[in-house]
Amino acid sequence: MSLRLRGSSAPALAVLVGALAIAACGDPTAARDGANTRRRADAIQGGTNDTGSVFAVAVLDELGEVCSGTLIAPNLVLTARHCVAPDNGGDSVDCVHDRFSPPVAPSTLRVSIDPEAAFDTATFHATKIVVPTETAFCGHDVALIILAENVPAAVAIPATPAIDPPLTDRATYGTKLTAIGYGITSPTASDDGTRRKRTNIPIVCIPGDATLGCDPADFDMTAAELSAGNGLCSGDSGSGAYVPSSLAAGTPIVIGVLSRAVDASGQCTDAIYGRTDSIGALLVSTAKDAAAAGGYAPPTWADPTSPGPDAGADGSVPTPDDPGAADTDGGAAAPASSSTTETSGCSIGAAARGSPASSSPFAAIAVACAIVATRRRRRRH
Repeated sequence: MSLRLRGSSAPALAVLVGALAIAACGDPTAARDGANTRRRADAIQGGTNDTGSVFAVAVLDELGEVCSGTLIAPNLVLTARHCVAPDNGGDSVDCVHDRFSPPVAPSTLRVSIDPEAAFDTATFHATKIVVPTETAFCGHDVALIILAENVPAAVAIPATPAIDPPLTDRATYGTKLTAIGYGITSPTASDDGTRRKRTNIPIVCIPGDATLGCDPADFDMTAAELSAGNGLCSGDSGSGAYVPSSLAAGTPIVIGVLSRAVDASGQCTDAIYGRTDSIGALLVSTAKDAAAAGGYAPPTWADPTSPGPDAGADGSVPTPDDPGAADTDGGAAAPASSSTTETSGCSIGAAARGSPASSSPFAAIAVACAIVATRRRRRRH
């Protein structure tokens, strides 16, 4: 059983979320013995501070609780659904029974691109939340946030979600990923709120892949997800899994959204990401809606006939900070406030878990690498 990748709960100035799993040791089968349970994880252990990857954003609510996300268009953020919607589960994830409730009001959320994130200084406001029609947790733990403001291209070049070719194309995506998020650096730390990055994380399983294939049931996941373990240190809930060579090229590609991981003696192993290629129709339709709302042409990954968002829809010339030139491991170079909630279909899925409805889904999110018997909540501010 998996543990939810939720946020940390320490009270403090640093307000970032809990979320990703960290990693560890070697044998992914340990997570499947029943001795460990999979939960939401919460930090990048062993990562380094990252000021340049401004496409990797923080998603914060009005209580100061935070998750991570990826900017995939000037006003569109990809994150985990459990960051914006309550669910009916506890710490651990039950893929048969756990289900999501409707998302929170968009007006309660803000997005920050700062390397040190806080709600009060977050510049961008959520105006709509889009989630899959299916409510099962596993395989559907993804959400899209449309922002009221466009992020200028001079500030951040959005990442491209991997849709086609599919993630089973090893020549394109390689066998490793880079994780970027705002989590704590150890289960006992209170240093979340800082963007960190870890490279050279091996991908363990992608269902349907000729070389990395597996039975999803062995990893307590669905075919719409992938597992990255064996030393993985990923970021926060909702953080992206990126193709390393795409970061080096300055054209970031995101292949997954962090959902949950396994607690194994204080380390989080077998992190599970929602696959971007499993939600292609949702990504494309929402990107077109976001482009219409933001007044720019859709990105070419959503509409190949489009000229693209024209320098971020503000006419500026893209001059972002170094997005990660040191990430050269694995993979080929990258191919070139309303309160309404819109739903759209998700192509693959299975049953999944959720948390009790509350005024803030973050408040219900348990720190990933915390003791299983103890439920820690995201930090407030």
